[in-house]
Amino acid sequence: MQSQSLPLEPDSNPVRIVIAAVQSSFRELLRRQVESDPRVQVVGDTSDTRTAHALTWRLKPDILLIESALNREFSMLNSSGRSSSGMVAGIVVIIETPRIQDIVEAFGLGARGIVLRTSLPLVWRTGIQTILAGQYWVEDKSIARMVW
Repeated sequence: MQSQSLPLEPDSNPVRIVIAAVQSSFRELLRRQVESDPRVQVVGDTSDTRTAHALTWRLKPDILLIESALNREFSMLNSSGRSSSGMVAGIVVIIETPRIQDIVEAFGLGARGIVLRTSLPLVWRTGIQTILAGQYWVEDKSIARMVW
């Protein structure tokens, strides 16, 4: 898969991302991966759902990159109060393994994209670009065919 550039001009504002993942080492890895592109900026990260909700509400990032288990809780917070619309342009859910039920659940909870935990940085960039263009995105095309 070839890398595609993000839909941003070099001097435009960076794509702003909040990361929500339980393990600090994984959050740091994600930060390094997405910030390897100078047009991307991580504006916040957290290991818990309530803080993720507060960060997205306050910072209004372009993308919320969130682990699957946290996304379930994040969705419950939204259903009991504020909607995620207007909070974040797109939610990308990180899943451990490509199981159809996890993918369907993530989209059902409001995700715009799905990515495997083991993905390479080039794949992340393609997903971000697709979501910012207003489309849905699944990293693995064979999985996407099963869903659609």
